Amino acid sequence: LITDDASFVLTSTCDGGTANITGVIGGTFSFAIPPIDAAIIDPITGTVSGGTFGNTYDILYTTSGICPGDSVQSLTALNQDDPTFTMTPNCDGGIANVIGTTGGIFAFAVPPIDAAVIDPISGIVSGGSFGASYDIIYTTNGTCPDSLTENLTVLTVDDPSFIMTANCDGGIANISGTIGGTFSFAIPPGDGAIIDPITGTVTNVTNGNTYNILYTTNGACTADSISSFTALDADDA
Repeated sequence: LITDDASFVLTSTCDGGTANITGVIGGTFSFAIPPIDAAIIDPITGTVSGGTFGNTYDILYTTSGICPGDSVQSLTALNQDDPTFTMTPNCDGGIANVIGTTGGIFAFAVPPIDAAVIDPISGIVSGGSFGASYDIIYTTNGTCPDSLTENLTVLTVDDPSFIMTANCDGGIANISGTIGGTFSFAIPPGDGAIIDPITGTVTNVTNGNTYNILYTTNGACTADSISSFTALDADDA
């Protein structure tokens, strides 16, 4: 008599695998080495389930004929997708950078109450509100998908607040908001008045004339504002 052919092949799945008998059917499957995780095996079909991503299992198949045979094959469960990504905020939303498995889909975990929208492919958020926070979920679309949620807080717009104080030669600027911006005349003066773009100091003015000063910030989310002052009149001597 000839010993039964116990050959079989295994196909990996996300939590184990499936068996396909190429030899004598009707035998029994079991673990050649008992697993240390929660994996289980169906003794009839050889299907392994409840396993751990990436773990390897040795599967024993034993025929039940007159001259039984057996063989062992190794099975490695598939690895789960890596949904790791980061969000970089900008002035009206943010930009996504996938660090793990690419090709997934982005969405808002909680629908926004403002006009913010998200591109499901790139993950770019736009139309958001300054300083608003959004929870972004990224779901992979591989064989063993996974998802991750990250928070995005939109940048805050610069504060261009400032005041102008008139003096005998012109005016002095005092920034109460975001410093480091640039000053200019909102309306070019017709006289010889000049303005320092860094300090906002205005000199060489004409007594009694009014000047409109524009201050523009230079941060990530720029803003501007206008403040007016009227040059002091000279004393009547």
